[in-house]
Amino acid sequence: MTDLIKPPEQRKAFWDTFIRAVEAEPAQIESLKGSSGLVHPVVATGVDRTRKRLIVVSGDPDGRTAALAQADIQALYGDYKVILARPIAVNLSKAAEALASFFGKTEIGNKDLDRLSKGGERGKRKLERQMKQLAEAGFIPAIQAIGYAVLSTSATWQDIIKQLSYVQFLPTADLPQATTDTPKGAKTDSPIINFGALIARDPSETDRQMGVCSVPLYELSTSEAEIFHLGTDIEAAREMLKTHHIFQYFFPAPDFLALGLIEKEHTSPSKLIDILSRSPEIGHPFGSSELVPSNVKLEELVDVLKERGYSVEGEVGLELTDSGKISRAAVRFKPREGLLSKLSNIFSIKIDLNLKDLFK
Repeated sequence: MTDLIKPPEQRKAFWDTFIRAVEAEPAQIESLKGSSGLVHPVVATGVDRTRKRLIVVSGDPDGRTAALAQADIQALYGDYKVILARPIAVNLSKAAEALASFFGKTEIGNKDLDRLSKGGERGKRKLERQMKQLAEAGFIPAIQAIGYAVLSTSATWQDIIKQLSYVQFLPTADLPQATTDTPKGAKTDSPIINFGALIARDPSETDRQMGVCSVPLYELSTSEAEIFHLGTDIEAAREMLKTHHIFQYFFPAPDFLALGLIEKEHTSPSKLIDILSRSPEIGHPFGSSELVPSNVKLEELVDVLKERGYSVEGEVGLELTDSGKISRAAVRFKPREGLLSKLSNIFSIKIDLNLKDLFK
C-alpha cells in the first residue's frame, strides 16, 4: 500500500504532465484572484499563449463552487479564456455497491449484522473477501489518487463527507416495528442503514451540469497514473486523457458536440452551427471528428450527420435517430459532457417570464 504514495515532487509532476497533455505550459500559481476580490484555491495552472487559454485545475470541493470560481476568474482575465478542471479522488458509490453485493440488498438491519457476527469460520472468510473487494472498489483507487497527485486536502475531505451524507441512518424510534412497548435497545428487523442513494450518486454529475471538466482520478489504473507522475511520455498521457474522455473537453470532437446539442436543444441547423462555431471562441478549439471524416467543414456537418443516419429534421428542429441516441449514450456521463453544458448554458439562456416581469 505504501508504494502508492509518491514523494511530493512526483505528485506535483502529475499535474505538470496533465497540463502539457492539454497543450499548455505549467505555471507556478497556487491561487487566483477573481474580479470579486476573492482568492480561489487551485491545484495547478497552465498557460496556452498560442490560443490565449488559462488552464486551471481547481481546488474547490464541488462543481458548483468551481463553476462560480471560473466565472469570477474569467471576469478578471478577459484576454485569456479560463478553462477549468476539477479533480475527484474518491467515489464511495463503488464501495457501497460492494457492500450491497455482499448483503444482497441496499438496506442493512440488525438481523444482517447478527448473521454476520455468528457466521463462524465460513462467515469470517466471506467477510475477509468482502473487505478485499471493498478496498479494491473504493479505497485503493482513492489512496492511489491521493498518493499520485497533489490535491486540496480540504476539498477532498469535504467531498468525502458530502458523499457520506447520502447514506441514510434510520434511528430505532423511526422504524416501523418500534412501539412505545419496545424495550430500550431492542433490535428490530427493519433496515438501519440504507446505501441506495449513495450507490445511485455520481460524484461527477454536478461538474458536468455546471460545465466543469471533472477529472475522476479514481478511474485511473496504476499504470496510467505512473505515466502522469513520470511525465516522460506526453503523447501517452494525452492518449490516456482521450480514453477517459477528458481531452475531448479541451479539444471537442465537433460531430459528437453537434449530437449533444441536437439532443439538448432540438434547434435548427443554422442555430446549431452558430452555437458550434462559438466553441473555439470560448477556449475550446475543435479536435478530430469521431463519427464523420475530419475534413468535413462545420457548415456541412449537419448534412453529413443526417446522411449517415445520426439525425433527422423534425417538426421543432433537429432530432436524433436511434443511431444518434446510441452514440450519445456512450459519452453522456463522461467528463467531456461538461463542455456541452457549458455551451448550452452560455448560448441557450432562457429567462423566466415571471422574473422578467419584476423589471417592468
